[in-house]
Amino acid sequence: MTAPRFVPDLLVIGAMRAGTTALRGLLDAHPEIGMAPATDPARVPVGPDLGWTVDRFPDAPVRGEAAPGCTDPARPEVAGWIAAAAPDVRLVMLVRDPLERALSHWRHQVRAGTEERPAPRALVDPRSPYVARSRYHEVLAPYRESVGEAQLLVVVLERLRADPAREVDRVLRHVGVDPSRGPAPRRTRMPAPAGPTLDAGTRAAFADAVGDDVAGLRSWLGDDLPEWV
Repeated sequence: MTAPRFVPDLLVIGAMRAGTTALRGLLDAHPEIGMAPATDPARVPVGPDLGWTVDRFPDAPVRGEAAPGCTDPARPEVAGWIAAAAPDVRLVMLVRDPLERALSHWRHQVRAGTEERPAPRALVDPRSPYVARSRYHEVLAPYRESVGEAQLLVVVLERLRADPAREVDRVLRHVGVDPSRGPAPRRTRMPAPAGPTLDAGTRAAFADAVGDDVAGLRSWLGDDLPEWV
């Protein structure tokens, strides 16, 4: 018998290679939050039922999942499915210096055996996901329209890495649980800076590819994002 359908209270929707696994662990440590087991970050819901069943989530006042595949730029319809299935869900989006995220993504694909091109060629290929998944403002547009901005919180990875207590406190308040009830957020493994391994030309080309999107994100957030050079 198939387990009954279930709607989570919290979704960490991305971005891939931006610290979703680390944030999932930090949230799961809170006594009022139960996070579903980690999933393949590339997994994308294939239909409006979204694959949520009650047996996937621990019993807790707030139950959630980290599912960065939900912000696959090739599948903007997922935002509408989530809005229809879980109209009250609280969403969290992690963002990271766009080039650092793309380079980490490329390295992940190389380790997985699915990318053979050198980084300078792969990262500026408009047909690859490296640029598209780093265009956060564009990726979030369907969620802003269908779920609503009030239910969406953006967390900057560089700030989570530098001060996890402060950033986790923001997420807990967004979700509606008492930050004082949980343990102090521990230092945990997070994606490390990718390092200056690219030539200036590649960096400039990538910056051109995401520059308008970064400007849009800064304007929408009212935040200069000074951590991003």
